[in-house]
Amino acid sequence: MPYQTPASDIVSIIDAPPTPAASLGPGRRFLALVHYESHPPVTQLARPYLPLAGLRLDPAIAGRQRTRRLTGLSVIALPGGQPRRIELPEGKSVSVPAWAPDGRRFAFTMDEPDGISVWVADAQAATAAEVPGLRVRDVLGGDPTSAGSTVRWSRDGESLLVLGSPATPTPLGP
Repeated sequence: MPYQTPASDIVSIIDAPPTPAASLGPGRRFLALVHYESHPPVTQLARPYLPLAGLRLDPAIAGRQRTRRLTGLSVIALPGGQPRRIELPEGKSVSVPAWAPDGRRFAFTMDEPDGISVWVADAQAATAAEVPGLRVRDVLGGDPTSAGSTVRWSRDGESLLVLGSPATPTPLGP
């Protein structure tokens, strides 16, 4: 039997965007919404990987293989604010935010062609900027969809602590 496309009402249910995950900042003044795809593209799942001790490493980004694609971030000022989308480059995968102790900023990572970049967002302004020249590795940092395992704030909130990579990363694999 050949493949049959389901009726459009069923397709619209399956393809509907999922409810974003929420991350409440310290002080409960801001809420970050993490948008994601419920069904990542087959091209993402089919990317080559290197197996190592139960991990699947993506040699292109020198990090763990992504099986879920987090597609963007929004911020809500509490109480009662409206979601404001943070403008980010299209088609990139981000991580869950790691909040600064003051609850006004958060850091997150973004998959780039040459590795994993670190970004810092201002919750009040709903803006974000890349930390220039920094690439991180999430191989040993835990869940690749969670910035808190790769990027952390210092106690005073003035510095980021990251699992960095050399300025000229050594490619993974042969």
